[in-house]
Amino acid sequence: MLLTLVQMFSCKCDNVVCADFNPDYLTWIKDSISDSLTFINSAGSRIKFIVTEKTASKGYVQEVNSNWTGCHSLQCFGDANLKAVSDTSRGNNSIDIRLSTSEITQGGYGDNEESRQLSYSIFDCYNSFIFAPTIKVHEGDYILDSLVLGGNTYRDVIVSEIDTTISINLTRNIWKTYFNNQNGVIGFFDRQTHSLFYRE
Repeated sequence: MLLTLVQMFSCKCDNVVCADFNPDYLTWIKDSISDSLTFINSAGSRIKFIVTEKTASKGYVQEVNSNWTGCHSLQCFGDANLKAVSDTSRGNNSIDIRLSTSEITQGGYGDNEESRQLSYSIFDCYNSFIFAPTIKVHEGDYILDSLVLGGNTYRDVIVSEIDTTISINLTRNIWKTYFNNQNGVIGFFDRQTHSLFYRE
C-alpha cells in the first residue's frame, strides 16, 4: 500500500500543448484590416466602419499538476477578435466580434467538455451564441434559412431583438441585428433614424 501511495504522489503528468486558434473558425471573421464595412438605409444614408484590429491566439504550453487523484483535467483556451470602427456613434462607435473556445485536454472530471461561443456588438447592441459544432441561439433569438437585404440573399441568418419597452433598454439605439457566418453583421435597426441599415 505504501508503494502504491508513493507511486501516486510521484506520478509525473505530461504538459499539454494547446494549439493555435482553429483556422476553420475564422470563417466567422473573414474581413481583413483596413477593409471597409458600409451599411445603407432606404433613404441613402450610409454608416461606414473600417476594420482596425484582427487577432487570433497562438498555441502555448500548459503545465499539468497532479495530486492523489492523478493528473488534473485541463482546459485549453483560445480566442479570435475583429474590431471595426466608425466615425459616427450610437453610445459606442464600433463593431466588435469575439470568438472564444475552451476544451478539456486531459482526463479527469469534466472529460470532453467544450465551448465554442461567438459574441458580437454593434454600437450599443450586444449578443452571443454557440457557433460550433452546431449553432445554438438564446431563447427569443432565431435563425432564418434565408434573408434578402439590399438585393443580396443571405443564408442561415441569426436574428436577435431586444425588448425596448423595459427600462434597461429604453436608451438603446440598436434594437435588432442580423448576423451570418459569411458576412458577420449584415443589418441592424437604428432608433436614431428609425430605419434598417444593411450591408451595401
